[in-house]
Amino acid sequence: MQVNVGKIDKIIRIIIGLLLLIIGVVFDNLLWIIGLLLLFSAYYSFCLLYKILNIATNDKKNDDCGCSCKCCK
Repeated sequence: MQVNVGKIDKIIRIIIGLLLLIIGVVFDNLLWIIGLLLLFSAYYSFCLLYKILNIATNDKKNDDCGCSCKCCK
């Protein structure tokens, strides 16, 4: 999996994800789903929307890809 989420982006995703998760559970609405998605994307350092839009907020694009293709080097 290609890494496209940087450290600062990851911290922001964790904070907002936790807030939305708590708000969604306390007020019994569906915001917890968005919070959970943000937490998963922070954990895996991968955002599908970033992939579609060809955005990377990490220092080195695809630094944890693990493949040997020329496109990731």
